[in-house]
Formats: sequence, C-alpha cells, structure tokens
Amino acid sequence: MGSLNREVTKMDKIEIGDRIKFKSATRCSNKAVWRKVNGFWGDTSMPTVRFEGWSNFAVRLGEVLEVEKESKTELIDTFEIKRPLSEMYKGVCSESLLRSLG
Repeated sequence: MGSLNREVTKMDKIEIGDRIKFKSATRCSNKAVWRKVNGFWGDTSMPTVRFEGWSNFAVRLGEVLEVEKESKTELIDTFEIKRPLSEMYKGVCSESLLRSLG
C-alpha cells in the first residue's frame, strides 16, 4: 500500500513540460530514458511523451523513476523579446497597426 501512495504522489507532481525518467518495456527496448511530458492520457494522471515513434506514449505510474521540474526562468528567457514589436514587423504591417503596437 505504501508503494502505491508513493507512486500517486510522484505522478501528482508532474506537469506538462517537466522531464521524466521512466523504464517501459516495448518491442524495441527495456531501457530507462528521459523524455519531456507533452500531455496526459485521457482523463487519467498518466503523462504522455514522445517515445519509440509515438507522439503520445502513455507512461504508467510504476514506470516513472525520476521527475525533473521545468525551469520557469528558461521559459522566460526563450520568449523574451529584445526589440519592440513595431520594429520587428516594419514593412510587414500597416503603419496604423505598427503605431498601435508601440
């Protein structure tokens, strides 16, 4: 019973964008791999990842070995805009739209 509670707690912490290490037996392998969580399977708490050619491979509770949380600062750095929007879209948008962008 304690093992099941530990697995449920582990899965509750997983969010889209986190990296998980899991070991899942497939036709091709049975090795532990790291993958980024891209969603959840239906109405369950099983995360889905890209794995072995599948875009939504569902990982079972007992297969997750480790969870690495997504760094929020990496996201901010990735989407940080260095130039004003009006400068970025000059020549593509109308002058009135550029003025509204600032």
